[in-house]
Amino acid sequence: MPPPPAIEPARVVAGQFTSPRLALEGVLPEGYQQDQGNPVAELSIKRPNYGQAALSFVPDTLAGDALDAFFEAASGQIATAQGGHLAFAGTTRHKLAGATAEERSWTMEGNRGTVRIDVAPFCNGKASLALVRFEASESATAALERFAESIRTTGPAPACVDLE
Repeated sequence: MPPPPAIEPARVVAGQFTSPRLALEGVLPEGYQQDQGNPVAELSIKRPNYGQAALSFVPDTLAGDALDAFFEAASGQIATAQGGHLAFAGTTRHKLAGATAEERSWTMEGNRGTVRIDVAPFCNGKASLALVRFEASESATAALERFAESIRTTGPAPACVDLE
């Protein structure tokens, strides 16, 4: 039996991103470019000295202790990468690709920016979507919030098939 055809990676064309594997699409904020330097993310975008975001597929259900551990590990990696400490700022709920996401946020020491991580159920709850953002200013926060709100599903995700 031949292997299934490879599903092309996420791509950005004319300010729009499309992920055939996750059946997602959205609009990039003005001035942001696709960042190929994050091999773990389905889509990574950045605008130097302004902000960056990474959208990732997690082939596990993140809830309870697993969700807490994910937030702790992801925020710790960002603090290390940014060379600073994070102070927890709070938890809210948002929509991400049509699902209710839990968002946790942190401020970077020295008022150098904000880190926000959203995690939403995906694949009928058998997996999760994670959106990690680093925002260096209020305008970057607004731009990446519009980006997050633009992410929507386009149909069944091929990445979910293996989880059935």
